[in-house]
Amino acid sequence: MLFAPLAKGFTQQIEDAHRAAIILDKQAMKFSDRAFAIILAGAVGALALIVLGLWASLSWQRAELANLALEKADRQGEIDGMKATAQKMRDQGLKIEFGNCGENKGRVRICVAIEPGLKPWGTEQAPFAILKGY
Repeated sequence: MLFAPLAKGFTQQIEDAHRAAIILDKQAMKFSDRAFAIILAGAVGALALIVLGLWASLSWQRAELANLALEKADRQGEIDGMKATAQKMRDQGLKIEFGNCGENKGRVRICVAIEPGLKPWGTEQAPFAILKGY
């Protein structure tokens, strides 16, 4: 009986430790659930940012394609007008010769052949010549 109070004290400490372990297990579960919720919220947020970025990128590309389509239509109109002018000139018997003329700085510019032997006219700032084939 000498050890009865000592055994009772140990039993009480074991029960207290068991209750503390249960409380710690519950707290660990709460922490685990919170950590999972935070990780899940972060993943959903990252996914939302990715989707938003893709949507913005696709919207911008659609707008650029629409602008390019309008520009293409404008350029096609210019090309059609130039083709009509060229055909009109051919119908009139014009045979203008175009070429690429290089300058001393390496820049290439489009030039036309002029009728040889004819005197240029106009001013020094705006000289004119008769085109060859006209």
